Amino acid sequence: MSATLKQKVEGYLYRKGFVEPLLREIMLAQLVVDAALLVPALVFIWMTDWFLLFFAGSALATCNFWFLCRFVFGRFYKGYSSSFAWGQTLLFAGRFVFTGAILAGILLFGSSPTALLAGLGTCAGVIIATALLRFRAF
Repeated sequence: MSATLKQKVEGYLYRKGFVEPLLREIMLAQLVVDAALLVPALVFIWMTDWFLLFFAGSALATCNFWFLCRFVFGRFYKGYSSSFAWGQTLLFAGRFVFTGAILAGILLFGSSPTALLAGLGTCAGVIIATALLRFRAF
């Protein structure tokens, strides 16, 4: 990834509430993984839907991680109030229903639930890989 593109994406993430450098690094890595998964998903769609389901799982995990980070750090940096708590509870419930509906639709109509589950695991893999690379624990 070029330095200018990385700076633009990190600036965008910072403006969207990712003020912690480690979270921006993890989210940037996850977005790169999603972009890399989109290419085989589109190229091999005519052969199999495995890559598309893998990408769908990864994109769903990225969305959930995005909203989780914004929720947690929004609370820390913007303060707490009862209206904030109710609003975040309703948003969480809405995301929960949305994620459940997407998963149910893919599991019902998709041919490979293992690809979807593997895609959902990419976020955990990116978090672990980023931590290992950042702290040089290997």
